[in-house]
Amino acid sequence: REARRRRRADGDSGDDEVGAGEVDEEARLRDELSAAHRLTMEFGFDQLVWNHISARLSSGEVLITPGRRMYHEIEPGDVVKSSDNVTADTIHTAVFDARPDVRSVVHLHTPAATAVACLESGFLCLAQHAAAFHGRVAYHDWEGLSDDPGEAERLAAAVKGDVNILVM
Repeated sequence: REARRRRRADGDSGDDEVGAGEVDEEARLRDELSAAHRLTMEFGFDQLVWNHISARLSSGEVLITPGRRMYHEIEPGDVVKSSDNVTADTIHTAVFDARPDVRSVVHLHTPAATAVACLESGFLCLAQHAAAFHGRVAYHDWEGLSDDPGEAERLAAAVKGDVNILVM
């Protein structure tokens, strides 16, 4: 949306780039990822530059957080197709390769997620609000920086099935 708004503000209808009525998937996902970064920051879920958000295009290419940028600074044009962070690339690629149904990966280090990761029992469904996660949380023992290609295989195995959260 932001890119389209800027084009209209500049007097460009965008019709040359995309046929009338068509949606430019990459521009749309860039806008959505930029908004997701800002919302992550606004809700206090960002941890400097150590989190990553990605989205898979229908072509199979992945758009991801550029790294070395604060979340409030990330604009649609800043999102990249390969991060400069091997850990981000390893984790996100592993999930996308294992799960063709997954269109986006959000990797956060929120205090709440970190606390759950430290619990011997892991995530417990102790309230009705947690029911949506029942049986959908997987675990992967932390192996340090995720820069080992072998870890990608273990991450992929962890997210198989109906999992929608991976605690590391």
